[in-house]
Amino acid sequence: MSWLYRVLIIAACLSLTFAAACLNPVPAVPGTVMGEMEDVEITWSPDWVGSSQYWALIRTDFLVYDDETELPANNVEIEIGSSFSGVYLVPTGVINVEDCPSDDSQWGDYCSDPNQTWAELTGDYNDALRPNYYKGYTDAQGIESIWLWVEDMPVAGEEVGSVQIWATIGVDSIDFQIKPGA
Repeated sequence: MSWLYRVLIIAACLSLTFAAACLNPVPAVPGTVMGEMEDVEITWSPDWVGSSQYWALIRTDFLVYDDETELPANNVEIEIGSSFSGVYLVPTGVINVEDCPSDDSQWGDYCSDPNQTWAELTGDYNDALRPNYYKGYTDAQGIESIWLWVEDMPVAGEEVGSVQIWATIGVDSIDFQIKPGA
């Protein structure tokens, strides 16, 4: 075997090793920040506590970027958590968002509301899971998207409380609340 052939094999192996290593998410470096998030208001009644009939689905996009250049931070690790056991963090790939059902007239009144989201869990998700912690990574646009699946809200007496959602990339953190609205 010639020395050139050996050098090419070693170079090919090193190239594959470096390419595979680059695919793993990386921790954020100093100067990386998260975009601000606004609180979210949802309609929720104290009478709905413990009922599986009422729920809300909120798509949430977390933005991570370089503070100096304002360029998106790709492939950066992000951790997200919910402060309440009734609000779950679900990856976007396990929920199919659909158009309003058109084959059944019973949905007519509900479909007139443009703010309605119709969704179903895919077969890739075990609906018995109720995760309050999520670890993911940003895409090429510096965004990590998840669904906040609100199955219950905290209630004290006749008052519906708020739920805090937090996210961190290690060098920066943000939080916002899901609050009862009018």
